Amino acid sequence: MRKKLRYYQYSFEDVFGQEWETDPARPGYQEYVQKTLTDYYNTNILGEETREDYIDGKMKQAGKCKIMCQVIESGDMVEINIYPVYTGRKDVPRVKSGKSSRDAQKNLNDKNSIKRLIRLINANFHKGDLILTLTYGDRHYPGQQQARKDVQKYFREVRKGRKKKGLPPLKYIYVTECVKEGEECSRIRLHHHLIMNAMDRDVAESCWKKGRVESRYAQPDDFGLEGFARYISKLSVSKYSRKWIPSKNLDKPVEHKSVTLLSRRKFAEIIKSDDKAGLLEGLHQGKLKYLDSTTYVNQEYGGFYLYSRLRRKESVWGTQEEAAQPGKVACRVYLDYDWSGSFCNGEAAFSVLWEAYKKDGTPVTREKYGRLKNTTKRRAVLEMSRIALEELNPCSVEFHCCGKTLTDGIMARQFELRRKDGYRGVKDAGLIEKFMQAAEGFTLYAVSEKKNIYSEAMKIQRELKYNTMTIKNMEG
Repeated sequence: MRKKLRYYQYSFEDVFGQEWETDPARPGYQEYVQKTLTDYYNTNILGEETREDYIDGKMKQAGKCKIMCQVIESGDMVEINIYPVYTGRKDVPRVKSGKSSRDAQKNLNDKNSIKRLIRLINANFHKGDLILTLTYGDRHYPGQQQARKDVQKYFREVRKGRKKKGLPPLKYIYVTECVKEGEECSRIRLHHHLIMNAMDRDVAESCWKKGRVESRYAQPDDFGLEGFARYISKLSVSKYSRKWIPSKNLDKPVEHKSVTLLSRRKFAEIIKSDDKAGLLEGLHQGKLKYLDSTTYVNQEYGGFYLYSRLRRKESVWGTQEEAAQPGKVACRVYLDYDWSGSFCNGEAAFSVLWEAYKKDGTPVTREKYGRLKNTTKRRAVLEMSRIALEELNPCSVEFHCCGKTLTDGIMARQFELRRKDGYRGVKDAGLIEKFMQAAEGFTLYAVSEKKNIYSEAMKIQRELKYNTMTIKNMEG
């Protein structure tokens, strides 16, 4: 059996935050020294040679390597990192737990935290969502613990309002800012900055009882809501610092990695070209709009690092908004299962519930139960989804299921991309292909939720069914 190769990036701070460095004056001594991206790379790629000769020389200096193409999708925003990776390299040692971070490590942690926040906001929020500032009235000076209780109580009231209107579950990210009332005053005034998914603005404001509310609708630019993300991620120089807190049901950015998409020669062509927009958009069949890019060169080891930002020409939010509107989806499919056994080889007792609508909007449901043995959770979801589609005629269908298997596969188009790529290196390729064949002619959407409106009822019916079967078997 051929051993699977593991690829490691050679000198990139997000992967290897630290490198060993020795002190010539102290033989045998080694210490951890923080290395940043700019320690390894610089943006000056022009020398006395021609541009083409310089690039070719640096690519040869890098030695044998493969070209990693990392794509990070956050809503309509797409980031592409292209860099050389090498086989057979062991991970660089990390600082032992318990040691305080140095200034360089703290700066790196802050940068990565901002990146995560920007991607998380762009993956979950878009135009029309609400940005609010919740303030306290005069003579209200709650502590930080009480402030957290106040904002959680506010979210409970918002959830009640959304449930009455039949809106999707609440998603939010908030920070609590602590500001001294004055230089001569030791009292601290707090207020909350937050973003939440769209709802009636008046209802959202009325749920806050502690003081004044400032609200506005989110207005993304070419880079999504990066401006708002950077604003709430600012850190104070005092001990009263901001820390952003997300809801637990947020969708995570989708990441793809491939070492077969680009050859060394093709990567060198992209670095040399003045038309990076055309080449990078061509990698994605013209579905993306190029925004900007930065090229770094590694003077010590050779090779280049290219970071690019692009934006979808057709927004993903359009299809999700249509799916959320009653009447736009012909059928909703709710999947639920009980798991037993190991992670790699278990058994799923599952339920599939179809919800369709009469002309007057009245829902009609139908259920099916079953068991899947010697499987994994991912395989179980793919099997249940295929079973659900085989019972329907082609129409628009919205799946509701826990986990990211269907949301990543359908909404992030991973199934489609893997199919075009011939399922190279993809686990469960056979089940994905069966699902794709069953899905022909359908318009599919997917929603990830731990529990749906039918979960409890399906669980009761499932337990009743299998307990009854067990009794009959014992009697026989």
